[in-house]
Amino acid sequence: MREYQAIPGRRFRFDFCWVKERLAVEIQGGTYSRGAHARPLGIKRDYEKGNLAVQFGWRVLQFDADMVKSGQALDFTEKMLRGKESG
Repeated sequence: MREYQAIPGRRFRFDFCWVKERLAVEIQGGTYSRGAHARPLGIKRDYEKGNLAVQFGWRVLQFDADMVKSGQALDFTEKMLRGKESG
């Protein structure tokens, strides 16, 4: 699912979620361009969001645009969904 609200009572949404597998994926945009995720308040919000997701039993993967473009994000996510380590 895209833009899934995984944390009850909160407006946080994850970019991608596999609900049955309790796996959430976040693509952190603006890492190198001083976007919202690269500023102190945005980083603090991301910490809170990730920690709450873990509290509610989710596994959370985080990637930046370079990881998506290179295929690393997809490869890692697929391995997690298959239950394989991606060392």
